[in-house]
Amino acid sequence: KMKNNQLSDNFFYRNDKLFCDEHSLSGIAKSYGTPLFVYSESTIENNLKNMRSEIINKPVDLCYAVKANPSLSLIKIISSLDCGFDVVSGGELRRVLSAAAKLKPKIVFSGVGKTIDELDFALSCGISCINVESISELKKLNERAKVAHLKAPISIRINPDIDPKTHPYISTGLRENKFGLSISAGYEAYKLADKLENLKVIGVDCHIGSQIIEISPFIDATEKVLEFVSNLEDLNISIDEINLGGGLGICYKSEHPPTAKHFFSTILNKVELWAHCKNKKTPRITFEFGRSIVGNSGLLICKVIHLKETDFGKNFAIVDAAMNDILRPSLYNAYHEVFPLEKREGKQIKSWDIVGPICESGDWLAKDRLLHIEEGALLAFASAGAYCSSMSSNYNSRVKSSEVLVRTAGDVVEIKKRENFHDLINGEYLLDY
Repeated sequence: KMKNNQLSDNFFYRNDKLFCDEHSLSGIAKSYGTPLFVYSESTIENNLKNMRSEIINKPVDLCYAVKANPSLSLIKIISSLDCGFDVVSGGELRRVLSAAAKLKPKIVFSGVGKTIDELDFALSCGISCINVESISELKKLNERAKVAHLKAPISIRINPDIDPKTHPYISTGLRENKFGLSISAGYEAYKLADKLENLKVIGVDCHIGSQIIEISPFIDATEKVLEFVSNLEDLNISIDEINLGGGLGICYKSEHPPTAKHFFSTILNKVELWAHCKNKKTPRITFEFGRSIVGNSGLLICKVIHLKETDFGKNFAIVDAAMNDILRPSLYNAYHEVFPLEKREGKQIKSWDIVGPICESGDWLAKDRLLHIEEGALLAFASAGAYCSSMSSNYNSRVKSSEVLVRTAGDVVEIKKRENFHDLINGEYLLDY
């Protein structure tokens, strides 16, 4: 086996061919076509087991951020591993209930723009907690809970003004971001919530961003949240739970994010010391991880359609995947490592821009990659388990890709079929002239 840092242990080369467990990825691609998402169940299980091993006998809840990858099959796998869920829309909530309702998981409802219908639905489901993001939402939720003759369990999201040192589009904890309330506005929100009869304050919520690869922003945010909770207690507002969000990054290129051991020991020690100094019980702590659970579990496999070499030195490999399949490079200038499904030693290596067929100059998947590429060859984009299929679209009337899962038991199953033209136009009406 040959190992690469961007691939989980379940993806490896054997005799110059890329495998997932005991399955040749070329063989899977031949069976299901391309573009194709391939996920490893074992990788997801191992990621969660690594986290769980660090929080044994700790008052910690893990909630999977469904936005990372909302596949019903992945939700079911994750729920079976004693994980709760963080949802940000009524649709995501319905997905969790469809796939995991029997296990009665903890579900927290986050998001800056919850509609009345979404709030009503969340209340009817007996949701664990609604993370409120504004005074307006606080008042509306109290009204809807009153209509439903319920007390809505809430946390209020505070914005600690912490730089997560990530891409600005996925930074959520700076004061110029749309999320949450400032520290000062947070105090006023809690004072109001304490008076509203149909709200039950259970916690404080904070989330500073995504793909964070340093521990220091998490430490800073934790310290600010603990100080905030201390000040709330001075106002006779007691807090039983602290939601510290997620955002733990993965390796896309050469990053070295904190390990689960380092992350949990650092943050939990800080919270436990704070509780000890205040002579109180350690509050229940919730983490909302997405990318770090599923990110390295997936690959996007595509086929090289055409090669185009120019007279100014730029070489283009045009593949059958595009920005509608994997938007992150175009949206965030994100890097995904590219692996050939079959290595060909001794062949000439050139620098290639790997691009899709969509009519946009922004439709690129990778730039300046040193590879040996031939027409018809298959390529795999690593770390495609999170924020790839979940952000896919039908732009240029392209169908969404098939998704398959390599089961821990050894079989390969399709968990989402490839769309066809009927799927594209379903729901549209053709005018009758």
